[in-house]
Amino acid sequence: MSGKTHSITLIPGDGIGPEVTSATCKIIEAAGVDIRWDVCDAGAEVFKKGLETGVPTETIDSIFKNKIALKGPLETPVGFGEKSANVTLRKMFETYGNIRPIKEIPGVKTPYYGRGIDLVIVRENIEDLYAGIEHMQTPNVAQCLKLISRKGCEKIVRLAFEFARSEGRKMVHCATKANIMKLSEGLLKRTFEEISGDYPDIEAHHIIVDNCAHQLVKKPEQFDVIVTTNMNGDILSDLGSALIGGLGFAPGANIGDDFAIFEAVHGSAPKYSGKNVINPTAVLLSGVMMLRYLGEFKAAEYIAEILKSLNIEYQIIGPDTKRSSIIARLPGSDHSLPGIVLHGHLDVVPVEKDKWSKPAFEAIIDQDMIWGRGAVDMKNGNAMILASLFELVKSGWRPKRSITLVFFADEEAGGGLGSHFVTKNYSEYFDNCTEAVGEVGGFSHTLSNGVRLYLIETAQKGIAWMKL
Repeated sequence: MSGKTHSITLIPGDGIGPEVTSATCKIIEAAGVDIRWDVCDAGAEVFKKGLETGVPTETIDSIFKNKIALKGPLETPVGFGEKSANVTLRKMFETYGNIRPIKEIPGVKTPYYGRGIDLVIVRENIEDLYAGIEHMQTPNVAQCLKLISRKGCEKIVRLAFEFARSEGRKMVHCATKANIMKLSEGLLKRTFEEISGDYPDIEAHHIIVDNCAHQLVKKPEQFDVIVTTNMNGDILSDLGSALIGGLGFAPGANIGDDFAIFEAVHGSAPKYSGKNVINPTAVLLSGVMMLRYLGEFKAAEYIAEILKSLNIEYQIIGPDTKRSSIIARLPGSDHSLPGIVLHGHLDVVPVEKDKWSKPAFEAIIDQDMIWGRGAVDMKNGNAMILASLFELVKSGWRPKRSITLVFFADEEAGGGLGSHFVTKNYSEYFDNCTEAVGEVGGFSHTLSNGVRLYLIETAQKGIAWMKL
């Protein structure tokens, strides 16, 4: 989109990695960014070939040449075997800062939905216990060294403050266990307190890490940026992702002075490999972070905004559907939209009037798109949903975001009854409203509060739908 060609190392990864990275690459390309992908290996298959690092020379050379990599999840043996290839890459290219945004995503319902969670965890990435220096002192005693350096602390603290300033954020918390580990964790605390004076425009606070975890669960919206050590950051960022729907929505960027590696926070999920059911949102958002790093801000914004407008219910949208849904919405796209959410209202809530409830209806309409099948009796079908919507509007309810409703009915199910019902009973809630005429008809109207409604009636049997 900028007119530049970018050479980027692509590591598809293990398990679900090839599926989610492939979807991400196609979306980025459809957004108009010219990228030459240098596809390389790392992880499980490399370990199987006998290479202890899990990262072959060809991959190392590619990253040295391109300076930037997009990486899928790599499998790491648990409790035995080789060291993590993820950690090897971070240390090898000195990507000392791990930036993990935690932001509420429209349509992803959690117990915290609507509280405006928008924080970033800046995690030191190559020191601490993740240096991987451990040994058996005796046959029954294992020891692991926790390495914290003044240089490492200063670099990660400055990165956190500079990141906060660049995004207009006003507060940075430093989370440590300095009350117990007074030298190692205490070194980060002392460095943070010294450097914070260089950023008078940003509030600086120290917090004990266990209290930080407690406060993230209790009141996550109080945080803006959290800087912390390697293991603390790993744990807190996983906790944070659960607040917004899970690891499937958690992107990450490994940033160094000369190199950057972008990856999702989640693992390789091998049991789902090849099933094309895993939501690629985390890798896609990592790709958006990469585009911003490259200066491709327009493409990054296109993808981010379109992603917000989609219902990203991971139970029903896999990589292929998500990819095609986003591509179809990019400027200039000639792709057709798939039916990204298919809710047959008869399957989701009871249509009998005495069983219809406001919570049941709200649960359905808090999607980007609702698919209403025509019922045998239209009075208990589309008209029931329409009536429920307008009753909510009359009671003062307003949607938190734009909602599109799509209804289909065939002639046998009542034909023009849907549009007739609207014009006769609820026309005051539309900016414009005319009744559909003829055997095959439809109308498109906008509610005065911004809700967009499309009603298509057709004499054709089976599923019919239109490109919106």
